[in-house]
Formats: sequence, C-alpha cells, structure tokens
Amino acid sequence: MLNGPLADDQVGEFVERGWTLLRQAFPPEVARAVRHDLGGRIGVDLERPEQWTEPQVWLQEMMTSPPYTDALTERFCAAVDQLVGPGRWQLTQEMGWWPVTFPGFDDPPYSDSWHIEGGWFHHHPWSPEQAILNLFCFSTVEPGGGGTLLAEGSHHLAARLLWEAEPDGLEADDFDTPLTKILDQANWPGKVEVVAEEGDVVLAHPLLFHSANPNHGTRPRVMAQPAFSMTEPKRTHGDNLYPVEIPLSRARPAP
Repeated sequence: MLNGPLADDQVGEFVERGWTLLRQAFPPEVARAVRHDLGGRIGVDLERPEQWTEPQVWLQEMMTSPPYTDALTERFCAAVDQLVGPGRWQLTQEMGWWPVTFPGFDDPPYSDSWHIEGGWFHHHPWSPEQAILNLFCFSTVEPGGGGTLLAEGSHHLAARLLWEAEPDGLEADDFDTPLTKILDQANWPGKVEVVAEEGDVVLAHPLLFHSANPNHGTRPRVMAQPAFSMTEPKRTHGDNLYPVEIPLSRARPAP
C-alpha cells in the first residue's frame, strides 16, 4: 500500500464504506480567506447573521487563483495518490462550485437530492472522467449543520448496477430510481452526514450516493466540489488495484 497521509484503516474505510475524511488537508487560514472573498462575491457577509436572508446561495463558478487554489495542497494530492494511484489523475488549479447554505430556515428547497456525481459524462465501470468525489470544507460543519449526506456502502450497489447496464452504460440520473428503491427497502442503512472542521476534505468513491442536507446549525456551510479526471481508465480486474478500483472489481460479474 502506498504511504501517505491516510492511515491503513482510512483506506479500508474508503473501500468498504465509500468515503473517509482527510483531516487538516489545508490550513484554516486558507478557509477563512476563502470565506471572506466568497462573501464579497455573493454579496453576503458570512459572519453577520442579519445578512442571511435565504437558505442557499449557489455560485456556479470555478475559481482559478489564490486563496481558493491554496487548498490544493501536497497533503491532499498525496491522499488522492493513495486512493487512485500516483500519476493516474490530473490536478487542475480550480476550485468550485459553491453551494453556500445558511441556517434559520425550516424547509430549505435544496434537500433530499440523492444522486451519483458525474452528469457531464456517460458512465461505465472504467470511466476515467472522475477520479474521486472530494468535498472541500471551507467552514466547520457541526452536527446538523448542513453536511452532505452519504449513503455508506452505496458505491457497491451502484457498481453492480453499472455492470448490469453494460455494454450500454448509464447516465448519472439513471442510478437514482434503482438505488433509492434498494435503499428504501433496506431502510437506508449507513446514512451519515458529514461532520468536519474547516480545512478537512471528504474523499469519497465517485459512485457513492449522496445528497444535500438542510443546514440547521449555527453558521453558513461553505463547501466546494472540484472534479479531477484520471489520465487512464480505471482497471476492473487484475492485481495491484488501487482502492478506487477494488469495488469495481468486486462487482464485476463472473465470466
């Protein structure tokens, strides 16, 4: 196993549960600088509750300069290397989009939106377009504070559905109905919300089912989800697979 900031048990969590948390992936001062600049861009002071007048502001923009790109640290890259393989993914100097959610609203319209990421490509088990699902926490996310909901283990189910759809493959939206039906029947085991400190990054399998979550906390929740592609297709059989490939291999039908 490749050495790096993730401990062996965290790599195991990624394979089995579908995600792990990289603590202190980037410095808190970077998070604070991003919140300050982002507040100016959306016209809301993120430190002044009297200005929080709607449940969500969604800035659909990729930032390509500091302080935003300062979150793309060597520590983050080393962790992705552990999961995907060094030299097998491409880091781009960009950060976004920005769904900023605010507390104080009983029934925000953005919740209950379970989905698989990747609406910009057609999915096959080996698809290289998304190396990993990463959620950069630019604010501390307390329990109930709007942290993304994750369906642990759902990446195994999604991988099986994807293999069953071959050779045609699936669009990202095609996962929603069958995954929801399976999880409804099982009463959604393993549904968890992200709880993290500013500077942490959630590292999740690209096939993990996830959803927005109402912010009933005490502060705005600021996250970003840049997408990084692989430089080659994911492998689905053979030896020396990287953690992102192991669930795909396990779900592969027997010949």
